[in-house]
Amino acid sequence: MPKLKRTLSHGLFNWDDTEGDRIALEFTVNVNFTGESNTFGGATKLAILSRLDLGDIGRDSDEPDPNPDEFDFPSLVITGVDLETIMIDCMVGGNGFKGFIRFYAQDSTYGTGFIGGIELSIKDLLTAKAILCLGSIDEHTYWYADLSARMTPGIPVYSGLELFGGAGGVSYGVTLQEIPPPGANEAKDPDPIPLPGTTLSGIKLVPDPEAGFGFKVGIMFGSTGGGQVYNADVTVTGILSQSGGLMSMALEGNAFFVTDPVDRAFQGVRASVLMQYDVPQAILTGLFTVMINVPLTIVGRQPGNIAGSAYLYAGPDKWQILVGAPDLPSRVGVRVANMFDFSAYLMAGQQLPSPPAPPEKIEQILGPGTIVRSPAISSGTGLAFGASFIPPKFDQRYLVFHAKLDAEIGFDMNMFDYGAARCDGMPSGESLGMNGWYASGAAYAYLEGSIGIDVDMFGGSAGNKDSRYFCCCIDAGRIPKSRVGKGNHWWKLLNSGWSG
Repeated sequence: MPKLKRTLSHGLFNWDDTEGDRIALEFTVNVNFTGESNTFGGATKLAILSRLDLGDIGRDSDEPDPNPDEFDFPSLVITGVDLETIMIDCMVGGNGFKGFIRFYAQDSTYGTGFIGGIELSIKDLLTAKAILCLGSIDEHTYWYADLSARMTPGIPVYSGLELFGGAGGVSYGVTLQEIPPPGANEAKDPDPIPLPGTTLSGIKLVPDPEAGFGFKVGIMFGSTGGGQVYNADVTVTGILSQSGGLMSMALEGNAFFVTDPVDRAFQGVRASVLMQYDVPQAILTGLFTVMINVPLTIVGRQPGNIAGSAYLYAGPDKWQILVGAPDLPSRVGVRVANMFDFSAYLMAGQQLPSPPAPPEKIEQILGPGTIVRSPAISSGTGLAFGASFIPPKFDQRYLVFHAKLDAEIGFDMNMFDYGAARCDGMPSGESLGMNGWYASGAAYAYLEGSIGIDVDMFGGSAGNKDSRYFCCCIDAGRIPKSRVGKGNHWWKLLNSGWSG
């Protein structure tokens, strides 16, 4: 459906290249033809661009009037047609072909250019993909091309091992994008057409005037018998500088279990690793990710069934190991039987993220609070960790009865090695805590429940009769011996005067 908006030009066929906003009437056109075994679909996104000419109303008094005999009314002047994306998708006799192209301009990172790709699938035999991106920004021209192919049956290599395909690529003027830590990942673009910088392996590339030619090689392998038990791919990427020296390199691997090696639409379990090394800055980064999707049994609790990620950073300025992050969406976690949620994090290193706030339910009763972490954690000599468990929320009605239950339990701690430090009164030879390691932090829990009926009782008026109970506590102390805590609880019986 057409819509009117203010926009910057970011496509083709625009004959007004001046800066500033345009008024655009944007269209998305979809065409689909279906038959018994063959289908064809296509889509394009375009916009008619215009600028508002205020005529004599917007003309300054000292500005000459090109048409003094007539009054010029405000009007919209068409300045161009923006063609942003084109996409096709067809299927003939079980064989498929897909293609796309996206034009972009005035992008803050990629400037002006296009990215396009094709995918060819031959039923039960081959899937091949290719991506090409070409652009320029600030008089710097860059490009990259990416190709991969997966086939079945595989080529036997060794007992229990078959080769299913390979990948390759070349580039110029681009380098590897820095790997973000957990919690700092970019939001996923809902548009199915890839954005500039996207590659088939998942590595992101960004323009860099210091970068010269680059290369990528990879193989795909798996178990004998079609790779259904496991299949994997390993890719090595290298970027050279303009002078010919090694600028950066990356190692990427993905392992799939209970997944078809050619059509990976359904993935049961996936483990991924991405390691990058920036040679000039001497920075090593890594990202390790696990996806679990066993329906009705166990799934990852993050979007896309991701169970969690571990992040590694080692450079001259700091070092970090983050298995998840303190904020709840970035923790490592799973959902069991579509009911129980478990999440956790573990961190070591310098400049670690701050601890999370207590759960909202606890803050509502006990007031706002913070979980204190020792400043010594920034020195990289300790561990910070936490976990939470959320049982299924229960809210059911049956006839005139209803019941509700909500609960959570968790903790956030930091741990240090105090060595030979001892407390007064400790027996000789006994070390502090667990072999010198001593933890401090906070543990919390809350339970809220109600049960009731919707009838007249004891001659009272009809209505909702509830028995409610709420209990929460937060304990700030040390392990193995804790000393400081606070809590609250209350109950009420069937809307009567009995409460406590």
